[in-house]
Amino acid sequence: MQANYITLYRIIENRLLLLYKTPVSGIPLCLTQFQGRLLAGVGGSLALYDIGKKQLLRKTQAKVGGSMIRTLDAVGDRIFAGDMQSSMHLVRYDVSGNELGVVCDDLMQRAIVAAEVLDFNTVACSDKWGNVFVLRAPPDVDNQVIGAQGGGRALWDGGKNVGKKFETLCHFCIGEVVSGLRRGR
Repeated sequence: MQANYITLYRIIENRLLLLYKTPVSGIPLCLTQFQGRLLAGVGGSLALYDIGKKQLLRKTQAKVGGSMIRTLDAVGDRIFAGDMQSSMHLVRYDVSGNELGVVCDDLMQRAIVAAEVLDFNTVACSDKWGNVFVLRAPPDVDNQVIGAQGGGRALWDGGKNVGKKFETLCHFCIGEVVSGLRRGR
């Protein structure tokens, strides 16, 4: 039987000390720090974990992507999650309700390979067909309500996002897969 884990280590005197392994329900392809916690893309879901005594404690989880979340970037209470099948999603974290909710997504279905946040509303992405594009969230996306249905799924209805859509600012075909993006001066 196969299992998937997130493993937590501590660095002590230039050595890695294994703290614990936490079992997860899918394959965790990306991890990032988010407001002092661990945000993980596990399969097509986002999960927010806090450090416990014996394992990571899942605080909230929400279905975000179609297949597998490949990239994660966090800015303030916003999370840019790139999916391997259904492109980029903008997710907001509601502290009061402890919910993650999709407030914006891409109109086109693209297989995201790499992403880099350019500013609070803008993200540059590449897909597996050699395209590089820049997406911007609409200015009124912060007015979206995450909702009271629980699980961060109020704006998600049967796999069809009813929120706002990203605007494509530019789009280039490089011809080769771009495996990494970094913001420069």
